Amino acid sequence: MSMDPPFFLRFYALPLSFRRLFLMIAVGAVVMESFWPGSPGARSAAEVYFFNLAHPFLYGGLALAMLLRLDPGAPLRFTASLAVLGLAGFAGALDEWHQSSVPLRDGTLLDWVADLLGAAAALWLAFRLSQKTLPGFWIRFGGFSLLILCWTALVSFGFPPSSSVS
Repeated sequence: MSMDPPFFLRFYALPLSFRRLFLMIAVGAVVMESFWPGSPGARSAAEVYFFNLAHPFLYGGLALAMLLRLDPGAPLRFTASLAVLGLAGFAGALDEWHQSSVPLRDGTLLDWVADLLGAAAALWLAFRLSQKTLPGFWIRFGGFSLLILCWTALVSFGFPPSSSVS
């Protein structure tokens, strides 16, 4: 009876040219998003939320693409994941710095944290999908997803006002 390889290894089995193309698409998406001009009018709450929700997905895709350019065991090594998270964080910091000079856009620390959360979630997902057994996978995946959705809501709509007692 043959055992199926871990899920991440199936992606790593793709030809190098496909994995290289995935990295180029991920970098291109981040760059395009960075140059996207802001809109002069007021946006609806849904538009603001979905634009902010793009950050974790873009940087999660970038982190996965970088992992796929390393060796198949990279998601299981803490140093490899830390290096990829550092590169994604550096790219996110450059992106936020650049956005501060794009008309009608702003670069914020909160957006950078959203970038890091997306990259960290993707690295955790790759780590879990590199293992043969996935106990409690969906519960933890749901928790990470909920964390990203809540953070995006806080970034989009602001933190609750603090109540001060006079």
